[in-house]
Order: sequence, then C-alpha cells, then structure tokens
Amino acid sequence: MPKFKEITGERFGRLVALNFSRVRGNNYIWSFQCDCGKKKEIWKVAVMSGHTKSCGCLQIEKNIKRSTKHGHARRGKISKTYQVWNNMMNRCRTHPDYAGRGIKVCNDWVSYEGFFKDMGESPEGKTIERINNDGDYCKENCRWATRAEQSENTRATRLITYKNKTQSVSKWAREKGIDRKVIIYRINRGWKMRDVMEVSPFCGNRYV
Repeated sequence: MPKFKEITGERFGRLVALNFSRVRGNNYIWSFQCDCGKKKEIWKVAVMSGHTKSCGCLQIEKNIKRSTKHGHARRGKISKTYQVWNNMMNRCRTHPDYAGRGIKVCNDWVSYEGFFKDMGESPEGKTIERINNDGDYCKENCRWATRAEQSENTRATRLITYKNKTQSVSKWAREKGIDRKVIIYRINRGWKMRDVMEVSPFCGNRYV
C-alpha cells in the first residue's frame, strides 16, 4: 500500500480535499468538494495523477459543448439516452466500484455517437446493464434492462445451474413455484439439485 499522505485542504483542478474516507484494496479514498458544490468520494490516486479533476461536471460541460450536433444534449434539454451514456462515463472515471475495479468503457463508446450507433435509444423503463458484471462497457457485454433485471445481475447474485441452464435463485423460484428461501435452504443442507428443484415444498403437513 502506498504511504499515507495528508492532502486535506489541497486543491486538484476543481476539487478540494475535505478528509480521508477509507481504504479500498491497496488505495485510499478521500472525500472532495467540487467547485460546482457537489461532494464526492474519489480515489486519491486518480486525483493526484490528474486523471480526475472534478466530480464529473467538467466532463459534462465538455460533452455538451462537443455533442450538441446530435441533438441529444442541448442546453436545458438532455435526452435520457445521453444521460445514461454520461453517467456510464463518469462511473468509470471516478466511482470506486467501477474505476476502482478497472471497469472501462470501450474505445468506440468514448464518443456519444459511437454509443448511440450501437445501442440506439434507451427503451422506456430500462437503462444500460453489463451482462458480465466484471466486464467492460461494450456492445458485446451490454443490453438495455429494467431495474428488476439488473437487481438479479449483481456480484452478490447467487447463480444455480440445473439441466444445463444457469440463472439466479429468484428466477428458478418463479419458474418452479418454490420460495427462493426454500431453494437456498435445500442447497445449504446438501440436497441433490434434482430434489432442490423438483420436490414439492410440502411433504404431507411438513414444510421442507
């Protein structure tokens, strides 16, 4: 781990260091105040290296100036699809759960035009999701998904394979008509997968 260095009160671009927040992996995360008024936790190494100079507002301003030609980011009217793209870019620049894990945006999507060409308009009620949660943002690894679908595709989601089909416990529960807690209980007790999925949750008057 790099040597701890006190930076409280120091300025880095539009950011002023407020206080040390926590350690994540081998790096330090600090709380910063941006000139726009927003407070944000950011990797210290990203700020010290000059890679991150604001809470994300600087890039938004640059994107709006550069991207007005496609009509999705005119002042006072930013499309939902453009917001999805912009949020994706900011997450991969500053957010510990993205930038800190090495999650990147592919070269074709660094420009909004490239992203829009591959993904089109954001469907109503959906936003961008990575199919492989440890993979980058790119055409092959992304889709439009609802919040419910995204909640079943997190790093904490437990996946189960049965009859060459892999999906979350919640999806198996709905498909088999068995409470997800029952499925987890059976797996933890060492049941064979066939019995986990096929045995009725009621055996006489006894709940199993």
